[in-house]
Amino acid sequence: MIFDPVPKESRKDFFDREEEIEKIKSLSSPITLVLGLRRTGKSSVIRITLSELNFPYIYIDLRKFEEKGYMSYKDLILELQSEINRLIKRFPNMMDFIKRVEKVKIMGNEVKLKWGGEDRVSVSSLLELLNDWADDRVILCIDEAQELLNLRGANLLPTFAYLFDNLRNIKIILSGSKMGLLYRYLGKDDPKSPLYGRAMNEIELHSFDREKSKEFLKLGFNEININFSEYDVVYENLGGVPGWLTYFGYYYREKRDLNRALSETIDTAIGLIREEFNFLGG
Repeated sequence: MIFDPVPKESRKDFFDREEEIEKIKSLSSPITLVLGLRRTGKSSVIRITLSELNFPYIYIDLRKFEEKGYMSYKDLILELQSEINRLIKRFPNMMDFIKRVEKVKIMGNEVKLKWGGEDRVSVSSLLELLNDWADDRVILCIDEAQELLNLRGANLLPTFAYLFDNLRNIKIILSGSKMGLLYRYLGKDDPKSPLYGRAMNEIELHSFDREKSKEFLKLGFNEININFSEYDVVYENLGGVPGWLTYFGYYYREKRDLNRALSETIDTAIGLIREEFNFLGG
């Protein structure tokens, strides 16, 4: 359903973005950047892409560490551990490969990755494992990857550069809503950065224009059999951010009152923006 605020995982429940999805699916570079402000649909676009590509993938959402203000190496390794164990359940033969990696403890049908001190597993060794194991492609997806600026105890840029040059079966997808911070982290135009000069596949998601916003709302209201005509009023109050239009449709479906739906959408938007601003220390 279009007016469901939960991120979409199927293209039939999603509006537009076909061009962006196809560009991501091309995997035309070892590293793909998916850029755009919050609520423009990045997470849904990525989830749909992963579903349609049907390659094994590791998905790490760094938004969970925003409130904490930083991410430790332990945090990162535990996220990777959870995703690798998820893959092992789906692909039991992976266990034969992961046994070759140092600093990995086998516990029945699961693995435990060592993260402390000098006796810790390296991300590079895990990616080499996935590269050797893969019949075709494995995707490492990091959502809101600019939060890697706050990673303590490790620098992943040399690992990404090594992957870019040597691990042909691994593709990375990095999303970022704070594009300046993500570019600063990657430093692809900085001669001192390990990723300097690497050509990346970049896709940016923009807000809808007036006509596209109207089309989005009309399709959503038709889907739930509600007559609606105040499209311009909604656009003038909310703009074309898909997430806010989705919230408006959800609230209007519940209230059937234009002003109340607009008010609740704006209140929700302000609350979310303030929450994100506080995470940045504002």
